[in-house]
Amino acid sequence: MKMRIVFLVLLAGASALFGFEEYWVRTHYIALGADISLSKGNMNGQKILTAGETAEAERTAVPEIGHFIVPNVELGANMNAHTVALSFGIWKPNMETEKYTSEESKERGWFWRVGAEYRYYFLFPEVFQIGLGINYSFTRISLPKAVESEDSTGTPTQGEAVFSGNGPAFVASARYYLNDNLALEAVLRARLISFGYVTTPESGFSNLDDSLWQFFGELGVRAVMQF
Repeated sequence: MKMRIVFLVLLAGASALFGFEEYWVRTHYIALGADISLSKGNMNGQKILTAGETAEAERTAVPEIGHFIVPNVELGANMNAHTVALSFGIWKPNMETEKYTSEESKERGWFWRVGAEYRYYFLFPEVFQIGLGINYSFTRISLPKAVESEDSTGTPTQGEAVFSGNGPAFVASARYYLNDNLALEAVLRARLISFGYVTTPESGFSNLDDSLWQFFGELGVRAVMQF
């Protein structure tokens, strides 16, 4: 529901700007590519979240997500110099955690992100265009053995932790059209995500007392197929 509202707001804004154009050209596209993501912030692999004060209380390791590559797909519409789009990216990078023995471990966890974006392309309708815009995304990170606790017999147990959050990004891009139906594009994003929720086996979906803030710098390249 939140993603639908964000997309409708971006579409309405683009439509308002578009209303001032003397003529219009509308096209649709699908873009396939990958982003190199560099990350820095509170998710540094050195923090333990606790739920309760008993011996059986869950202890959740916050992962260090570092840098990784995210394949992604984007579906969008161009209206003259205005573009609105929905994107989805997913990957399974290595994530480091500091276990409760203070020994570091490395596991593969799922990272996925869905976002809505608006861009304005300068130099339209030239073959080379520079775009600036904004993005809002929802991000989910899951780690299969990040949660430890003890059952009623004192036996250690492990479980999956899922961190979720959202936030804005500033977008800059350069697009070059090889012909009317194919273009290449490089995209740079500066993204700030607030991870305010975690889901664990025993506690379920919970709000964090203090959000985990994470900055992502992303550089992506992709092929754009327009129709």
